Amino acid sequence: MAKEEKNMLQLIEYVSYDGNKVKLDLDTVRNYICNNSKVTEQEFVLFGSLCKSRKLDPFTREAYLIKMGEYPAQIVVGKDVYFKRAEKNPDYDGIESGVIVENAKGEITELDGCFYSANQKLVGAWAKVYRKSISHPKVAKIRFEEYCKLNKDGKPMSIWADKPAVMIEKCAKVFALREAFPNEFSGMYIEEEFNDGTAPATNPQPIERNGVIDADFKEVSDKSDVTYATETQVKLINSKFPAERLEKCLEHYGVETVEQLTLEQASEALSIVLKPQQAEATA
Repeated sequence: MAKEEKNMLQLIEYVSYDGNKVKLDLDTVRNYICNNSKVTEQEFVLFGSLCKSRKLDPFTREAYLIKMGEYPAQIVVGKDVYFKRAEKNPDYDGIESGVIVENAKGEITELDGCFYSANQKLVGAWAKVYRKSISHPKVAKIRFEEYCKLNKDGKPMSIWADKPAVMIEKCAKVFALREAFPNEFSGMYIEEEFNDGTAPATNPQPIERNGVIDADFKEVSDKSDVTYATETQVKLINSKFPAERLEKCLEHYGVETVEQLTLEQASEALSIVLKPQQAEATA
């Protein structure tokens, strides 16, 4: 293992968004953040890199690392991070949201808020985020079935059964905020977005297309809004990817160099190549 990679595993140190000094090492993440001794070194690096680049403080529950059995760990961000940081952003100009329902005739209606009648079926949610510097709001429309967690009997689990409208509307608001402020929230997902326990619902099918941003159409308004791969991610990708695989990776994302990858793209690439079982199977 290279000296630089060893240093990354020993300590990741930074100042959080709220000004707290954060120090993360593998043992701390295993014993206190995740409470799972099976967290791998690679999962620690990915978690620590995201926390550092986004200035998240896992000790105040802004970020979680969840690992179940031998499955790859999930990096989850607390929902309050989105709303707190949006409110502090001088370009933020408010948010509107609601649910999408279908009546007995198959007609789709977008409602404000979470209330809908008993003769309507909840099929999704919408949200609009306004920025002072952009003339049109960023809009998200997502399907309920793409996010709702189901038990082994195929029925909604826990709070998804009790408060389905509240849950799906929250996901729509988070999605819209991430699209409106990619520099703040790219690569960050709340627990409710991990619909199958292993991956966030980042590509659900849109309910309709009207030239708005929805779950299947992502737009970055300005290159200054983009957060590119961190120095740590660039070093790991260059060291972990064989030359031929790296070339295919860059071609997949439509870039020429690793430095041109966004933080989200780099995280996605690393999450695949650093999974121990998958890495062995594809090596």
